[in-house]
Amino acid sequence: KANKLGKNNARDKEGDAEQLVFVVRGDLLKKFPNTVIYAQKAFKIDGKIVMHENLLTEADFKKEVRFPLYQAEIPADIKLLGFDLTIDEAAGVKAMNDFPGNKEGWFFVIAEVPGEPRFGMDISYKPDKPTTFTWNDLSWENFKGEQIPFISSKKTPGKTGTNQAFNPPNNDKAGFWGRSSADMASILFQRPVMVAVHSSEMLDREINDQNRGMQDLTKLMTEYINYKTKFGIV
Repeated sequence: KANKLGKNNARDKEGDAEQLVFVVRGDLLKKFPNTVIYAQKAFKIDGKIVMHENLLTEADFKKEVRFPLYQAEIPADIKLLGFDLTIDEAAGVKAMNDFPGNKEGWFFVIAEVPGEPRFGMDISYKPDKPTTFTWNDLSWENFKGEQIPFISSKKTPGKTGTNQAFNPPNNDKAGFWGRSSADMASILFQRPVMVAVHSSEMLDREINDQNRGMQDLTKLMTEYINYKTKFGIV
């Protein structure tokens, strides 16, 4: 009762009056409506700002991963998700009670649901390791540049139209091209995609090498200021 209006935030255990809202605009969530979006704590390891990728314990997961507290949609292609974080906490300007002394901020993660498999091939041939061939690198270009309407067991993938090498890694574990429907399902299975972007890439705050605190971010805020100036927004 003694607090001012707006200071009593039941959603925020740290008592912040404000909360960060993550905005997604585009067709991504239309095509993949069950996409998982969450925030994960960043740490400095070997001089790099990273998040823990290995399997977390239940306690660490509860502490380091935060899911949206609420969400809303604005037709036709805007989705808003509210997190129990402030802008300064997410960007790493301010340390949090759960992570004393840590000013590395938070990553925002957009992840495909592992239990909703997709099957297909890449649009273009861009192998992760050009000298190591895996079915995961297979693309529509791996048929000697021929524009095929659909795949066939009679057309075995290989070089691209520009002679980029690809040797089909046929084996019992990964699958043999055209041997059976099970083999083809294994070959064409698309690994779930996950993208993690540090909040300082999207907010008007950034982390510098010395963690000196708040600084104006580069392009995002510059474009926003130009937009307000152009249209006379106060």
